[in-house]
Amino acid sequence: MIKNCSVHEIKENFSNITELHRHIKTHQNDAVLLGFNQRPDGNVETPTYETLRYFLHERLGSKGMDELMIAFVKTVKVEGKKHGIQIGVNIGEDAVPVPGARNDKEMRYNGHYKMSGWKADIVLDLDYQLPLRKQHIGINDDEGKCFPQSMKTLADIGIKPEKLFGLMEK
Repeated sequence: MIKNCSVHEIKENFSNITELHRHIKTHQNDAVLLGFNQRPDGNVETPTYETLRYFLHERLGSKGMDELMIAFVKTVKVEGKKHGIQIGVNIGEDAVPVPGARNDKEMRYNGHYKMSGWKADIVLDLDYQLPLRKQHIGINDDEGKCFPQSMKTLADIGIKPEKLFGLMEK
């Protein structure tokens, strides 16, 4: 389903599935980028809200989203190399707070951020503003523990950074 669009872009630009569903219904070009079929008359076949919700939450889930992110980064790395672009030379890593849903019983409150929710630990290619890896953790969890796994995942797909920014030396 999701062909040419970053999972990160979807999560960053749409706070809920209703917004995403409304957007793809009214922006046919974006629906095509997401991999929906375009009919001969030019209209794009888009799923119902419930089908989209089921796909993202039940079928794909968090693990599937992680796998899509890795597949996306691999593809960008290969395509970038064809055009003389090296991905992952200069990277930065930081965690950002993500507000939780009101009915989320697992989220916690953080006094520093003055909110309840989660954190997204993100590794970013600083030259191209491209997300390379993300992990969702509790809002009070230590994001420093995410870094070794992120570096292993990136090394597994052939990304070996030369410079690391925004990271605590350990």
